[in-house]
Amino acid sequence: MRIAVVIAGSSPPVVTTWVRADTRGEPLPGYEFVPEASLAPGWILASDLPAPVPETVTPWQLSTWLLRARSITPAAVDALIATLPPDVRAQAEIDWTRAATVRRDHPLVDTLGAALGLLPVEIDQAFREAAELVS
Repeated sequence: MRIAVVIAGSSPPVVTTWVRADTRGEPLPGYEFVPEASLAPGWILASDLPAPVPETVTPWQLSTWLLRARSITPAAVDALIATLPPDVRAQAEIDWTRAATVRRDHPLVDTLGAALGLLPVEIDQAFREAAELVS
């Protein structure tokens, strides 16, 4: 029998590793020991969780990802921005072309993503992959 080392309070339980049933002592703060047979259904192995979504990427990283992964050119994004209502278009142009970073939580990201046919989960993955690109 194994004992799971679980992130305390996680639901479903997130198992970080396994230890032998005869392990003594206490888990590190923030973790708890749970016998394998007592794990709640739907438990997850921590290594199977997706990487966290970066809060920001550079415009170069995101534009390069769009081009490489989806064949979406900067001109295509500019054309989408041009279709926005006039009251938001000018700020969107500034945000897209002049910002030092692109924030994942910026409303323009979801607006453009939806217009490009990207689901929020796909935008999250785009940010993960874009963050790995270097010029």
